Amino acid sequence: MSATGLGGSPEGIDLETGPDPSLCHSSLGPPVVFLFGFEHKHFTMQEALFVPHSISYQYLFADFEPRNLRCMCTRKRYSPARSRARKAPYRTCSPPRRSCSTRTPRPTVKGTEGINDIPSVPFTAYRLKGFLLRVSATRKTYAVETKVNGRTVLVTISPHGVFTAEQARKEAQRLLADMARGINPNAAKRAHKARGVTLQQAFEEFLAARKNLKPRTVADYRLAMSKAFPDWGNRALVDITKDMIERRHRELGKRSPARANLYMRFLRALFNFAAGRYEDAEGRSLVPENPVRRLSQARAWYCVKPRKTMVQPEDMSAWWRAVEALRNRDAADYFKVLVLTGLRRSEALTLRWEAVTATTLTVPDTKNGKPHTLPLSDYLRELFDHRRKPEGPVFGALSNVRYALTAVRKQSVSFTLHDLRRTFATAAANKVKLPWITVKALLNHKVRDITGQYVVQDVDSLREPMQQVTDYLLRCAKVRSADVVTLHATQ
Repeated sequence: MSATGLGGSPEGIDLETGPDPSLCHSSLGPPVVFLFGFEHKHFTMQEALFVPHSISYQYLFADFEPRNLRCMCTRKRYSPARSRARKAPYRTCSPPRRSCSTRTPRPTVKGTEGINDIPSVPFTAYRLKGFLLRVSATRKTYAVETKVNGRTVLVTISPHGVFTAEQARKEAQRLLADMARGINPNAAKRAHKARGVTLQQAFEEFLAARKNLKPRTVADYRLAMSKAFPDWGNRALVDITKDMIERRHRELGKRSPARANLYMRFLRALFNFAAGRYEDAEGRSLVPENPVRRLSQARAWYCVKPRKTMVQPEDMSAWWRAVEALRNRDAADYFKVLVLTGLRRSEALTLRWEAVTATTLTVPDTKNGKPHTLPLSDYLRELFDHRRKPEGPVFGALSNVRYALTAVRKQSVSFTLHDLRRTFATAAANKVKLPWITVKALLNHKVRDITGQYVVQDVDSLREPMQQVTDYLLRCAKVRSADVVTLHATQ
């Protein structure tokens, strides 16, 4: 093929109107092929660089072999036998059909006129196997393609213009040499990028991967990032050392040992996620050891005793009277439901009438992800009957119980809402002497031992234990002595 140079046009070719069809069957020198209506895979570098983007898929010229010629209308290869190429060595195929030579370009999206539906065509560079120039609708890109460990790997070098053809060829030689030694440049690039992953980036990917996290949990994680590690967000994970973690743990512990442990457990989970997420070119984790393990190795975790506060049996009477004295009846009934069911504060607060029947209540969204159904004791049935509405939240628009909580504390004992759950659990286990597996079922705790998983606890089996716990707590509150318990009407 003859060409005037990079960006030039072959002699006798008008790129606007197309070449003379007779050029398709030249008998002088190497064949010059007009590929209007055909696609061809192999071109020299100069030929590929010469093709304008706007017509790169309609006007292409190259030296070729007959087996690489394919009709774009029928998508069939032209056979040398059919074209009688053996009788005419320089005649590669019979004259194309009219439908091929006069084919009208199909409609395309604006800005890609004259481009067919092939997204990109690789052009093999002359004399360097595996060195390609990929021509697409908008750019020409140098690349190399060869097999690495039995798998074909394509590596992009640079767009044409950033690298010259000679510079790209030298880079291709270096890459092909590495690939011949079994090194995958793409994997090396990914590993280099992974080494630069920051703590904030890993945190965002952690949230994206954990799709079942509750909004409250996500809010707690973001609070931990902003409170405990505000200056580590832009720091690479591999740059966070064990010494840094130990110092930060001590600093956080000066304000709150419990919070310091909590934040470091969150960071430990984040590094565990990163250890399985980010790998080097050889598939080894970029976080071979969790740096938070230093706290366990050095026994630096703060010893934080779990809370054991609850409403004691001797204080239950004063507590119940203070609750009954509340003017906000929604808050009063909310406190009673908490202590008589052992529900978590958010589970009871979001309870809706659609989930409360005459004999049971169901919490669909729980901490362990499993719906929790409890039978209603006689006192709870009467309480809900007094409050019964067709639909909506059971406790109306109640959202802030801080003032009611303060009022009850002033009249009785200091307590938290979670103390009421501990009060229920302690009464069930220690006073009523319920089996341990029954207490777990009432509290909706997971049963992790194998034997416990064979025991099926349904709602009917929990009805009598639920009534026993209610009777005990009401006796402690001194409201069970009468045959009929009087309830306030809902305002």
